Amino acid sequence: MELEPLEVCPYDPSHHIRKSRLQRHLTICSKNHPNSNMKRCHFNASHIVKKVDFEKHLLECPDREAVLGASSDDPDILTPMDALANADPNGWGEGAWGNESAGETYKPIEAMKDRAIPHAKIALSKAQRREHRHQERRRCNEVINKEQVKTGNRRSV
Repeated sequence: MELEPLEVCPYDPSHHIRKSRLQRHLTICSKNHPNSNMKRCHFNASHIVKKVDFEKHLLECPDREAVLGASSDDPDILTPMDALANADPNGWGEGAWGNESAGETYKPIEAMKDRAIPHAKIALSKAQRREHRHQERRRCNEVINKEQVKTGNRRSV
């Protein structure tokens, strides 16, 4: 059985973590060291660098090309931070759902009135529940009778 190589935690050098567990550890360790002068790389979440070296790291990050899909020297390529700066501040695109004026909203109780589906009410006393059940049975029987009259299959219920 081959041992997995260990990585050193950038927050606490006494921590040695298996590479497969590194990102999880970094998340936990970053919460334990909130005042550290470290930032997480935009291209690889396991890259934690000092804030003073952060801009330099972004330009030299080995994962930059893999994420951007082109040469890192190309000036037309936006970094993730540039893309965020140009993004819609609300997070909604032009086709946002809230932009178009919605017609009438869906009301499930109204939709059930024409169907033989009894609906329950909550927070009623025992007598009120009994009365509600009787009303729902009557309503469902009326809906069934109306459907049978339309189709010509009238039966007494």
